[in-house]
Amino acid sequence: TGCRGLHIVDLVVPEVIQNGSRSSVVLDCAYRYERYEQDGLVVKWFWNNEPEAVYQWIPGKNPEAIGILKGRVNLDYLASGDHYSKHRALEILHPTTNLTGSFTCRVSSFHEEDFASKKMIVYAPATSMNMSYSKPTSSSVNISCDAHGIYPEPRLLLFKGASKRTRSLVKEAEVEVVETEEEAEGFSVYLEAVLEDRTLRHETIFECVLLIPGTEYQVRRSIIYFPGYDAYDAYS
Repeated sequence: TGCRGLHIVDLVVPEVIQNGSRSSVVLDCAYRYERYEQDGLVVKWFWNNEPEAVYQWIPGKNPEAIGILKGRVNLDYLASGDHYSKHRALEILHPTTNLTGSFTCRVSSFHEEDFASKKMIVYAPATSMNMSYSKPTSSSVNISCDAHGIYPEPRLLLFKGASKRTRSLVKEAEVEVVETEEEAEGFSVYLEAVLEDRTLRHETIFECVLLIPGTEYQVRRSIIYFPGYDAYDAYS
């Protein structure tokens, strides 16, 4: 888009929000326009590449929230005092995990059109996370971790080492992610790794790390394992 005519100058979308932590969030779409473009100006917001808009505003008319945003937007919110841009923004009330996705603002007139997209993640932290071990044979150990209630889809990693400095990823670990039938209940994730005692040092720290990609959310659980002996729990 050139620097003249209708064009978006700034798209503001919160990148990461914790589920239930905010009473509202504002997604703003600031644009510039020429006077001759006032007629026919339309602002639309789209979600996750769906063909139907989830919000529409034509200056002089009331804004409208549709689909997944119906009943979830403060339609009285004013982003500016300008008659042709005052309802350009979305104030979403009580954002929840099911709004995670890409938001696209599209502004058009009879002469020009511009659009911009950004992703918003509304994440739910784990409701529980556990780590344990068992001895399938006297010379091997089965390390297992599980976590529940996370959204969006998490990653679960297992590390081992004599200390945190020397730790390495356990590539043999098998991970299963299960989406619960109710989306509001998020994902469960299970990890299991069977290792032979002879491949381990006398004392090994195992650490499970739960991550939500695209966020800084991390939870860790660790145990200290002595081949042939018991393991000790440690939490961080």
